Amino acid sequence: IEGDQKAMISYLSRALAESTIMFPDVMQELQVVDYALDMISRNAMTRKQWQPLLEAMVVMLEAKDWYTGRDHSKSVAKTAVKLWKHWRPDCEDKTIAEDLYWAGYLHDIGKLRLPRSLLNKIAPLDKSEWAIIHRHPSYTKQMLYSLGADRIGDWAGQHHQDLDGTGYPGDQPASDMGLCIGIADILEAATSLDRKYRKPKTIPQVLDELRNSRNRNYPGDLLDLADRILA
Repeated sequence: IEGDQKAMISYLSRALAESTIMFPDVMQELQVVDYALDMISRNAMTRKQWQPLLEAMVVMLEAKDWYTGRDHSKSVAKTAVKLWKHWRPDCEDKTIAEDLYWAGYLHDIGKLRLPRSLLNKIAPLDKSEWAIIHRHPSYTKQMLYSLGADRIGDWAGQHHQDLDGTGYPGDQPASDMGLCIGIADILEAATSLDRKYRKPKTIPQVLDELRNSRNRNYPGDLLDLADRILA
């Protein structure tokens, strides 16, 4: 079906959506994801063409990883854009908001390369297990780079990086866009009712905790802004 791009997108989207039910083995899941990414890159798809495939990957992720929870990715994307627009209202690059939305929406797709048993483990993770979990931002970046979406990949890959270069996967400070995704991710995760391992917090509670590292891990003015427009 490679000659029929519309049919290819339809079949790949369905394969991705069904894979967590049909293929519980992690290697089979990875095969479906890798094949979809390969088809996108070999057929030079535009963003409009590959969007439904990436959306299917997010659905697949949220079914696979119950810590992530349903609609986590969409909530992070919307919050990140809202923070950005209020934090940098004078920015003249109007393409940032759209790319930032997609970076926020796709920030966790690298988790598709991680074992389901590790993602959903209830017991505390040991050092080696955390090292594996910490690979997912790099995997996200690699997957998006393979599609030619380098800017989106950079920002999505920074969602666990901080202002001072701490965090993971590297030692470089996150961009303003990466910081917006990171704070949106923390807020959504901490306040979500889907997290089975702890009770949800309120947005003011989470922001109070983040202020302990004000202007070190996160910009103080961005935290204050989040308090005003979200709490």
